[in-house]
Amino acid sequence: MRTATYKDTDQAVLQWFKTARDQNVPVSGPLLIAKAQEFASQLGDEFKCTTGWLERFKERHNITFKRVCGESKAVNEGTDQMTEWSSTLQTLLGEYSHSDIFNADETGLFFRLLPDKTLEFKACGVRWQEQ
Repeated sequence: MRTATYKDTDQAVLQWFKTARDQNVPVSGPLLIAKAQEFASQLGDEFKCTTGWLERFKERHNITFKRVCGESKAVNEGTDQMTEWSSTLQTLLGEYSHSDIFNADETGLFFRLLPDKTLEFKACGVRWQEQ
């Protein structure tokens, strides 16, 4: 496997990618290329970020492009706010018949819709390995 020619830029992009994905921000190839070019410029590296670089970067760090699905990171269940909301919701729902309660989480407006695909680490359940 080829190593990065500009290691500082490579590490800066990888750290940014980890942070973005930890915050559940969808990351596309063009966005990653733009960030790499920005970091290279800030670090004084003289390299042109290309799709070839992107493919090698993804291979080096075991990153793939996949469809975003599920809401696993949408809610922090252990927070005080979530506990309080759950209690409030139970109180509100107690005032209605079960036949009058509907789940509408799949409906909504598509205004400023986020992409449904993102770059992601390949290993399921393993975000990355510290180097």
